[in-house]
Amino acid sequence: MRDPVVLLRDLIVSSKQGGGCYSLVSAISHLGNTGKKGHYICDGMDPDDRPDEPTDHWLTYNDSAVTETTGASVCRQRQDTAYILFYKRHM
Repeated sequence: MRDPVVLLRDLIVSSKQGGGCYSLVSAISHLGNTGKKGHYICDGMDPDDRPDEPTDHWLTYNDSAVTETTGASVCRQRQDTAYILFYKRHM
């Protein structure tokens, strides 16, 4: 099933409860042609990055291989494969 969404680095959500601003911190992606076959990988912000001074340094976890990437690259490359997105709310 394909239900594409625009993968945004930052979200502003409004609601009757007040809403908020959120930043993408991690994405789990499914690489494969069907839901029954494929491979899952995870991209996440470098844990050493400070939220108030982001360097856009991200890591891709693919089994035992960990490679460096950027948040901008994650948003671009995972546009069609992102399965679960994790956002952090700014207070």
